[in-house]
Amino acid sequence: SKHYLDKADSQLDLVSSDGKQYVMSKLIANQTKISLDVKSLAGGVYIVILRRKDGDPVYIKFLKQ
Repeated sequence: SKHYLDKADSQLDLVSSDGKQYVMSKLIANQTKISLDVKSLAGGVYIVILRRKDGDPVYIKFLKQ
């Protein structure tokens, strides 16, 4: 399913490091902390992409063991 961003929201996407596996997407607004349940993910490197309403996206790489 596609999400269409409202101007007031930001979006968080979780993808595999090769960009082939789209894991999850969350619309977020006015939050300073976000929890993601990654227990069910296979081991490997993933990238969290925070797409803000203003400014460039932020990329955070992490290793799931």
